[in-house]
Amino acid sequence: MASVLLLASTACSKQPETRVLFIGNSYTSFNGGLDNGLEALSPSIETERVTADGYTLEDHWNAGNALRRIREGGWSYVVLQEQSQLPVLARQSFLGFARQFDAEIREAGAKTVLLMTWERPDSASAGVNTANLASAYNSVGKELRALVASA
Repeated sequence: MASVLLLASTACSKQPETRVLFIGNSYTSFNGGLDNGLEALSPSIETERVTADGYTLEDHWNAGNALRRIREGGWSYVVLQEQSQLPVLARQSFLGFARQFDAEIREAGAKTVLLMTWERPDSASAGVNTANLASAYNSVGKELRALVASA
């Protein structure tokens, strides 16, 4: 009987096969968060998030919390979500901070995923449309050899 309990205890304490860290803003955390939605799809996935409404990747870099979590390691993937307009309006900033995070993510043994956001109805006139967002995310993803996921 003791060996059955030991096996059950070991099975319950098994580490998840995939660990995903989400770094972003309200696009990532709204409606309970993409992290919780992903966890609900599979019991073998564990997620966490570092989010703050309106934050850019630069804000996350400067605040340090996201970087600390990356450096703690154990992640399979780290998902980076930039502020919804910056990939088009400030592509070099997006690229620069994505590049810095990617280096840290790789150093920690994880893979980078860029989470492409959607067009906001109030920003299309500034050129922030689906085609331009896709172009920005895909070009940065190609340069970093990172995965690009559409939200």
